[in-house]
This record gives sequence, C-alpha cells and structure tokens, in this order.
Amino acid sequence: MKKLALLLAALVLGCGRGPTSPNAQNLVGQYVISSVDGKPLPFAMQDSSALVSSTMTLRADDSYEEVMTLTKGGQTTDRTFTGVYASDGRLVVFQISTGGPAYSMDVVDGGSTLVENDENGVIVYVRK
Repeated sequence: MKKLALLLAALVLGCGRGPTSPNAQNLVGQYVISSVDGKPLPFAMQDSSALVSSTMTLRADDSYEEVMTLTKGGQTTDRTFTGVYASDGRLVVFQISTGGPAYSMDVVDGGSTLVENDENGVIVYVRK
C-alpha cells in the first residue's frame, strides 16, 4: 500500500490536480472490454479458461470494481476485483485492494476508451 501511495502522489503532484479533479470525474462510469489484442471476446486465457466478459465501474469516490466472467470446462465463474484509482486525464493508475503491483491504462478519446497493455496484449475497454 505504501507503493500505491507514492505512485498516486507522484501522479497527482506531477499533474497538479487531485484524483477528484474534473479529468478524473470524466472517467466515472462503466467500461466493458471490447477486444483483447485486437480480437473480440471470448478470449482464451493461459489456464484454458475463456474470458467471456468484463465490466469495470469507476466511481466518483476513486474506487473501482471489475467483474470478469470466465468459463472453463462448461462452468461459468465471476471474479470480482476492487481497489482505488487516480488519474491525470491521460493515464489511470489502479491498485487492487488485495495488494500486488499497481497497473495503468491510457485514457483515449476523452475518456470514452481505456487501453491497457499487459501479458495478454492490448486490452481495450469502452464506456458503456
């Protein structure tokens, strides 16, 4: 959590605005994954499961929740992740509540699209 505080502080101080600035407020809403590495869902994961859908909700209190729906062996499972986020209007930094490293997404088209680069490729979220 100490790393998150430092990272968020650097993001906020570096842009001169806090996470509740108009730029961050413009991001409040729901986003769904539209593609992973240029391909529509479902997306085959490394553990033989398939990502069927994912909805991320960014709230005005700087918290977020992401619900991912996965299938494996005919069974469907929802995985929920929660945490906090901060943004300078160009980048959003997320910290999951269970710890681990923070991750970021680029803000595109004034906040209508969020783009993440990770081990699966380029993940595109669009505002619902």
